[in-house]
Formats: sequence, C-alpha cells, structure tokens
Amino acid sequence: MKNNTKLLFLLPIALLIIPVFAQETQEECIFTSHLEKSWIFFQERPWVTGSMINCDDGIQYHLKDTVYIRILDINGDLIGGGNADVSQVEVIHIRENQYFFYMPQIHSIDFEHRGIYQIELTYNNHTNTIWFAVLDPEKRWDEP
Repeated sequence: MKNNTKLLFLLPIALLIIPVFAQETQEECIFTSHLEKSWIFFQERPWVTGSMINCDDGIQYHLKDTVYIRILDINGDLIGGGNADVSQVEVIHIRENQYFFYMPQIHSIDFEHRGIYQIELTYNNHTNTIWFAVLDPEKRWDEP
C-alpha cells in the first residue's frame, strides 16, 4: 500500500514535468536568397533563387509561397521611372520551399553605369537583401 501512496504523490509532479519535455521546439526559419551574379550588364535579366524552410508560422494561406521583391538604389529608394516593371515584382512560380524568378531586364533608363543597387526579398515577415552593381557593356568598368 505504501508504494501506491508514493505513486499517487509522484503522479501530479510527473504530469507537470512531462509536457515540458514533450513540447516540440519550433525550428528556426531559414530564408536564403542568391543572385546569379553580382555584376549585371544593361539588357541582362539575371535569375534569383533561394529557399524558405520553417518560415510559414502564422502566415495566411493565400500568402504562403509568395516572395515579394523590391529593387532599390544604394540609398534605399525604390527604382522606377521609365521601366515600370522594376518598381515591385511579385514572384509567381514557386516550388515547395524553393523559389526562382528572373529579374526585370536592366535598362539604362532606371540604372546607372557602375551604380550599386539592392534587391529586397520578403517572405512572410522575413527579409533578405542582395547587393549588385550595374555596368554598361559599351563602357569600360572604370569609365564614369
């Protein structure tokens, strides 16, 4: 009978401790972004690819698998003007946990020779930034 009394005493304590060990830990979000190359010539359309693993926590279903991009200059100002396609692009083609898209074509209307720019990629509440430079193929790299 004494063993049963000890067991009844330990049972409530065990019930409090077991959920702590049984609780599943949330894995950290891995959101990666890679640009085909960091020096881009006018008229090129480089590709961007990456992955998002464990980043869906709390995201609404209609936003799942949607990566948004913005192309900004070195000061963080949105690129626009003559080529409206570069102001904001929504990535449409995505496979599970991976995305791939072509950037809008780089034009001299929106980009400067030797200019430094950034691509801001957002998935759910996670953001990555990729930096790149633009070159005019008609000029030498060190030419203004």
